[in-house]
Amino acid sequence: MKRCINLKIAWMLAFILAFAAMQLLAQDTTGTIQGSVTDSSGAAIPDAMVKATNTATGISQSAVSDAQGRYRVAQLAIGPYDIQAEKMGFKTTLRKGVEI
Repeated sequence: MKRCINLKIAWMLAFILAFAAMQLLAQDTTGTIQGSVTDSSGAAIPDAMVKATNTATGISQSAVSDAQGRYRVAQLAIGPYDIQAEKMGFKTTLRKGVEI
C-alpha cells in the first residue's frame, strides 16, 4: 500500500516538472512528457509502460522506462492527456487531465 502511495507521489512530481518544462516551450505546437518511475523506497522501476492518450483525439503514444526508471514521450500534440503507467507487480497509476 505504501509503495502505491509513494509511486503516485513520484508520478505527481514528474508531471509537475514536465509541465514546468513545457511552459518554457510555449511557442511549440507539441510537447513532451518525461519523468521517472520509482517505488516507495525511491528505487527505479525499469520497463514500466507509460502511455499518454490525447482525450480529444483518442491517439496514444507510449514509452518504456529505462534501467534508471526514466521515460520520455515526445512530440505530443497540444491538448488534454490521460497518462497511465503500469508494470506487473505494481498497481497501475492513471493521471487524468494533464494539459500539454
